[in-house]
Amino acid sequence: MLSSLEVFSSSFDSADILGGTAGSVIVGRLGKADPSLRILIIESGKDNFNDETLSTPGFFTQSFAPGNKNIEFYVDSKPSKYLDGRQTIVPVGHVLGGGTSVNVMQYTRASASEYDDWNTEGWRFKDLKPLFKKVQSLDCGLTTM
Repeated sequence: MLSSLEVFSSSFDSADILGGTAGSVIVGRLGKADPSLRILIIESGKDNFNDETLSTPGFFTQSFAPGNKNIEFYVDSKPSKYLDGRQTIVPVGHVLGGGTSVNVMQYTRASASEYDDWNTEGWRFKDLKPLFKKVQSLDCGLTTM
């Protein structure tokens, strides 16, 4: 990590404002495409490295404790008729990694038809499946018997 002085006295080829999952993926892809790029990620929340309340699923409730800064709550400004006049309240991650850092390591993928319905080249399920497989792998160093 760079200090504020190092950031302001350096030049970068690209900057990602907010260090959530999507931004981090974009930065990773840019870096892979051109390893010589200097890319800056700016996150207003803290670094989540070695934070057991974020890396240990059983501790996730600590992020919801009063005064904890890992989560902020987005409150929709308009009441919804679908929620009987209530507003939507969504917890969002306020740490490096964004919501992915506070989602209790849960993952849900939409059905293939959801992606295919976008009818967008490169975003069909068959195009995305290899990427899903890449992130869904788990390698604990164990061998199968």
